[in-house]
Amino acid sequence: MKEKMRHFWSWGPGPAMYTAGAAALLFLCLVPLLRLADFSVPWYDDYNYGRYVRDALVSTPGVEGAFLGAFACIKMSWYAWQGTYGSIFFMALMPGVFGESFYKWGPVFLIFLLCIAVSALVYNGLRALQIPERLPCLGFAFLAAAMAELLIYTAREGFYWYNGGVHYVGMHSFGMLFAAAALRTLATGKTKERIGFGLTAALLALPTAGGNLVTTLQ
Repeated sequence: MKEKMRHFWSWGPGPAMYTAGAAALLFLCLVPLLRLADFSVPWYDDYNYGRYVRDALVSTPGVEGAFLGAFACIKMSWYAWQGTYGSIFFMALMPGVFGESFYKWGPVFLIFLLCIAVSALVYNGLRALQIPERLPCLGFAFLAAAMAELLIYTAREGFYWYNGGVHYVGMHSFGMLFAAAALRTLATGKTKERIGFGLTAALLALPTAGGNLVTTLQ
């Protein structure tokens, strides 16, 4: 009986339970943010950049027209602004060009992109420090993602205004994914994994370098 009581009072949650709790907390944080996406509507620069794709879809419907319009917008911005092309590509493909009811998918994309990017960077950063246990790293990654989602300076412009959100939150997220892939490339000792993560980092560097100047410098 004494052994059972001692075992009962000495019991504590293990890494698996902590990680599950962190995942549950992240899920609870995401639910209201995703629900609010239903109330977002296009505004200001959404129309300025989205019109290139919208006009192209009139003459060339489908995926081809969408890409033609996006590249036309990139060409305009490259010479008229600051050489930006990564965020401009996504800004031109503003979901509202396919119908205003699709606009809500822009905030959904940004919310999940930030969540995945922060989780990937924290997890791979901790693994690069030679921390052997995966579950604690994953738990810290989930907690960091929840904090990033909740402590964003202005969710209204970071998530629910697609144009502004994709130019800053979106490109910063691509930058974190690039950093995570680069860390994994340097940390892994397996040749196949190193090649795979190296190529992934190179692909992620492409949109990151064409983002806003702050993300590019980072």
